[in-house]
Amino acid sequence: MNDQTPPDGSGLDLPDNISPEILAAVEIKAASLDESDYFQILEVPTDADQHQIKDAYRALARDFHPDCFRNFPVPEFQAQANKLFKRINEAYFVLRDDAKRAQYVAGITGPQREKKLRWSDESEAQKQAAKRRNTLERMGTTSQGRDCYQLALRAIEGKRWAEAVRQIKMAILYEPQNEYFKEKLSEVEAAAKNGGNG
Repeated sequence: MNDQTPPDGSGLDLPDNISPEILAAVEIKAASLDESDYFQILEVPTDADQHQIKDAYRALARDFHPDCFRNFPVPEFQAQANKLFKRINEAYFVLRDDAKRAQYVAGITGPQREKKLRWSDESEAQKQAAKRRNTLERMGTTSQGRDCYQLALRAIEGKRWAEAVRQIKMAILYEPQNEYFKEKLSEVEAAAKNGGNG
């Protein structure tokens, strides 16, 4: 808030839906956001069940929704209220999901608590990126490697082992670092020995 506006809202013509207590709560909560974990933000114990988390979220959303403050005459306060509400939503998003919650709790109870107070989809993004890289590598990272590998897969379907071996070797020429192609070559060579040339 600006210097002329006391945090308790005195001196302001407050909208009917905003009490001085809510103003003070926004100020206090917004000031401590960077040190608070999601359980503290939602005001629930760390062993809270899903019902408690949902109830806490709804109560806080009702009190601190940005629409409650849209006619408030101090823009800095509106910005604080928006930031607080975003963090309330973030807390609910993480704590309502058992897998995310477990990962989050492990982070905030560890030695780097301060760095883990905010949920990061970075780990999710890293997993997705690794999955995409793995898929890309399996299918080939160059157009020539992909083409040869696709021809090899068709040959494998038709049990044409010699052709499959030849195509995978060609794919490896284009992508010598592709470990998946090398593994597939070993599998196909073993199948060729067991199943004969076709």
